[in-house]
Amino acid sequence: MAGGFDIRPDKLSRLKHRLYDKFYYPFITYGEGFCVGCGRCIRHCQSEIDIRDALREVAMNNPYIPKLALIKDITEESRNIRTLTVAFKDNTPFDPQPGQFVELSLFGYGEFPVSIAGVLDPAAGIFQTTIRRMGGVTERIADLKVNSTVGVRGPFGKGYPVEKLDGKDIVLVAGGMGIASIKYLADCLIKKRSKYGRLILLYGAATPADLIYRSSRPFPRLKQKKSHCKLWSQSMWLTPSGKGT
Repeated sequence: MAGGFDIRPDKLSRLKHRLYDKFYYPFITYGEGFCVGCGRCIRHCQSEIDIRDALREVAMNNPYIPKLALIKDITEESRNIRTLTVAFKDNTPFDPQPGQFVELSLFGYGEFPVSIAGVLDPAAGIFQTTIRRMGGVTERIADLKVNSTVGVRGPFGKGYPVEKLDGKDIVLVAGGMGIASIKYLADCLIKKRSKYGRLILLYGAATPADLIYRSSRPFPRLKQKKSHCKLWSQSMWLTPSGKGT
């Protein structure tokens, strides 16, 4: 650099810039990397740094780097809510606890936290999230099509204490979008139905049109398993003082 000034005097800062310049900033801005795989950086590196080893270490140990995933299916739940079936491109196993969440990102726009609404194939890394259009990023993701690429980080959070529910009656209560994580919990409970007592789901929404998952799990399965499922909308939900909120 002119004048002999070095803005990255140490090896760590130079390596960080090298990785970010080729493999991070382009994904954020354009949705793809700028590396063409020629191998010249490996052959001519004076420090004998193999960029492939550096990337492997970063990818394995950095929870802030999203993994790439494809949208495999889309279910329109209501006028502004849709459920995405997402699969990791590298088939990374994914077996989160009910109640945990992921950070879903769209490169160039940002990311947001969203509940895990179900896991269809833990071994292949296929799971579901349900999204409501609420802001800039969710508007963009809600407009994506099947086979679009998104970024996923997680799972995060502690999850529900399922191990403490053995032999007990269970009442699941949810309102609006809160049903997403409860749906995944209900799926897990139904798989081991004999371990629990009565299983009751109470679910409410602002209007009948806002009730979601009615044609999918867990509602039909709850009824088949001799459990109880009750749906409310605000117009049905009355209290001594008037409508419940």
